[in-house]
Amino acid sequence: IQSKYNLASGWNMLSLPVEVSNNNYLTLFPTAVPGTLFGYSGSYYSTETIGNCGGYWLKFPSSQIAEVYGSDRTECVINLSSGWNIIGGPNCNVPLNSVIDPGGVIVPGTLYGYSGSYTTATSIDATKAYWIKASSAGTITVSCNNVLAEHNDELNKLTEATAEFGKIEISDATKNNQTLYFNGKLGEDINIESYSMPPVSPEGSFDVRLIGDYRLTESDEVSIQLQATEYPVSVTIENLENGEE
Repeated sequence: IQSKYNLASGWNMLSLPVEVSNNNYLTLFPTAVPGTLFGYSGSYYSTETIGNCGGYWLKFPSSQIAEVYGSDRTECVINLSSGWNIIGGPNCNVPLNSVIDPGGVIVPGTLYGYSGSYTTATSIDATKAYWIKASSAGTITVSCNNVLAEHNDELNKLTEATAEFGKIEISDATKNNQTLYFNGKLGEDINIESYSMPPVSPEGSFDVRLIGDYRLTESDEVSIQLQATEYPVSVTIENLENGEE
């Protein structure tokens, strides 16, 4: 089975959806920047091998397409620890609503992919890696045999909840961007944890968040943490209460 990767210049979050005989990262990805493979377990750690069902950061000198050959993998049973985890999936695209989560540990809205900046995702796609937050330790199953039609009710609900909030959009010179929300009130059925942000991406990447690792606050005062590589950085503020843009 061939697995095809569309890799961006710089940092990528990737996983290994096929089984291979040699899972050394430079064997699989000879053009990767040496010494830049990182996994996560409470903090980042450097490693040489890419395991199935896990997620990793890896840096490339330029954008490129890579191919990895191995035997098919149709299911991942993943033990999540409480808090943030980087995960990969099997060799198919599995909508988040098809992930089996018997303990109900996945915090809604906290599946994040990375493409220059963190973006909320609705499915776990082959070759990519994702952050996911768990309210407590538990086991989830990501399976190609259990794929329902994707429906984004949960994410739509979280997006609609931000409508009344002030908005700060921050982008860098290469058009990476992140939107932060402030000065509003969440409904009682929505947990602020659904707006928490994964650990900061590795040095030399774009990352914007509120101090305390959220992308939303009900407060009208915000402190922003910024990591940028390409200046200038532009800031757009919308929906301030006094009607200024």
